[in-house]
Amino acid sequence: MMQSIFWTGRLLSRALRNGLSNFSSAAELNVSTTKHPYLVSVVCGFPKDIANGRTRKGQFGDDAWFSTNSSNADVIGVADGVGGWRAYGIDPGEFSSYLMRTCERLVQMGHFKMTEPGDLLAKSYYELLEHKKPILGSSTACVMILDRSESVMRAANIGDSGYMVVRGGRVVHRSHEQQHYFNTPYQLSLPPPGHDRNVLSDR
Repeated sequence: MMQSIFWTGRLLSRALRNGLSNFSSAAELNVSTTKHPYLVSVVCGFPKDIANGRTRKGQFGDDAWFSTNSSNADVIGVADGVGGWRAYGIDPGEFSSYLMRTCERLVQMGHFKMTEPGDLLAKSYYELLEHKKPILGSSTACVMILDRSESVMRAANIGDSGYMVVRGGRVVHRSHEQQHYFNTPYQLSLPPPGHDRNVLSDR
């Protein structure tokens, strides 16, 4: 699945790749434009059987996204819920959706640091863990913060969610997937009681 982020100025496009896993160190990307760049849009993936896909603002199927801004930053993110939770009667989209909605709310309240996208994702996850009614499941995720005043993009991803920087039709930078082993990416998770030992959960 692919997600796209569009920019104005010389830096025209970004792509986020959806998946499951752990935080990378924040990548700083210098953006050289004559005007301050800004993000225009972001979209998340969709299921192969699109006719039966559940959609609402910020969510499509098991995947979720957000796009918001503060006075001097644009912030976006995507999360890919793990569909295997359906076998346990758990809605895989609820975890990813809550994770992204909380990131969005924290940005809008000014409770984030432009230099630490990983911290924003972590705060959202810890808030999810403290929720009165447990929101069970797991997800990979990627969050990107564009500091408009400095023209710098910073990103953090966990698992095989990620991003690509494309300039002039060429990929000039991309995040690295994080997997424990084949088809088992790092992920944030909150398993049902008694399943802790059987479920991967990364920080």
